[in-house]
Amino acid sequence: QFRVPFGIVFDQQLRDLSRYKVLVLADQDALSDEQVAQIRQFVADGGGLVVTGNTALLTDWRTRRSHPALADLYGHSRVIYLPRIEAAAPAPPAQMSYDVPNALWKLPHNADALVAAVKQAAGGKFSAEVEAPAWVVAELADQPATGTRLLHLINFKYQEPLRDIPVKVRLPQGAQLREAVVETPDGPSQELHVTVEGDTVSFRVPELKVYDLVLLRTERNAAR
Repeated sequence: QFRVPFGIVFDQQLRDLSRYKVLVLADQDALSDEQVAQIRQFVADGGGLVVTGNTALLTDWRTRRSHPALADLYGHSRVIYLPRIEAAAPAPPAQMSYDVPNALWKLPHNADALVAAVKQAAGGKFSAEVEAPAWVVAELADQPATGTRLLHLINFKYQEPLRDIPVKVRLPQGAQLREAVVETPDGPSQELHVTVEGDTVSFRVPELKVYDLVLLRTERNAAR
């Protein structure tokens, strides 16, 4: 709902987090010494870290450490600690068949603080920023073979089309924009008027009815 590009990281992916700017540990209370070392290396290599709750207070055997294993990093400029996520709805009772019905899918009371923490950990910039209401979602993807960065936009309140949506997208390192267009099943394709400042492309999406696909076609800078 805040249109922050993200992916879900599993245990084995901690070995190589180089594709990510920020790692969010959402009350990951049990982490092994090896996993803690991998996370520390990510931060040492320039990655951002957001930690909540009792993260790393337990080992992978769920024995209690004397203090959270990552706590000494909290003063780092791109490591942010939030004591708690303030749930807006109570969690369902714990049981073997665990289900969270959509009536409980509510943003936490301190959602703004969490997003601000992620942005600070990212060095103040996201890969994509879309100024739109909460019912518009965004997904960023790449096609390495064609050098195209794709921004998917979906308006879940499709009865109310949106117009002139401000967007900023950062290009991959070493890429130069060749063309920017928006494709949609709701109307004709349109070439976008863009402003390029450093690695950031700024433009406005003329209209979003239900679904738009923004294609940023790039080429690699020639070697000197």
